[in-house]
Amino acid sequence: MQEEGERAKPMGIYSRESIDRRASCYGQLACWGFIGTLLSVILLPLGFSKVEYYQGCLKTQKSTGKVDRNRVWKTGNHLIGPDYEFRCFPIAAQNFDQRLAVWTKSSTTDAGSSVTLDISFQYALDPAKLGELYDLVTLDFDSLISTNSIDAIRNTAPLFGVDQYLTERTFIE
Repeated sequence: MQEEGERAKPMGIYSRESIDRRASCYGQLACWGFIGTLLSVILLPLGFSKVEYYQGCLKTQKSTGKVDRNRVWKTGNHLIGPDYEFRCFPIAAQNFDQRLAVWTKSSTTDAGSSVTLDISFQYALDPAKLGELYDLVTLDFDSLISTNSIDAIRNTAPLFGVDQYLTERTFIE
C-alpha cells in the first residue's frame, strides 16, 4: 500500500516516461517522413517515360545497358523507374525512295543496257518482332532494309528487258 504523502505514479501508456519517449520518436518519424516525401517527389516523376503513338519501344537499364527484348512497350506514359529508359523504333509506315541504275538484258544475244529506276515503297516494322530486330541491328534498321531492297532489285532487274520496263510495268512491280 502507498502512503498518503506519496502520490501514485500512473502506469501504462500515459506515464511521463512513455510520453517523453514517444515525443522523441515523433521528431525522428517526422524527419524520416520528410525525407521519404522529398525522395518520392523527386524520384516518382523521373520514373515515368513516354512512348508516342507511332513508336514501339524496348526498356533499357541505364546503369548496365541491358535491354529487355521480351516486351514491347506501346503508346502511353509508363512508370518504369528512374534507372530505365526506352529505345524506340517507329512502327508507323516508313518510306523508301531510291534512284538506282541497273543493268538489263532483253535476250541472250544483245549486250543489254543500263536503266535508271526510281524505286519507292513503304514498309512497317512488326512490333512483335522488335526484340529480334534489335538483336540483329540494334537501332540501325534503315541500312538493313535499304541493303536488302537494293540487292533484291539488282538481282531481279536483269531478268527483264528495257521494253518490258516500258510496256509491262505492273507485271514487273
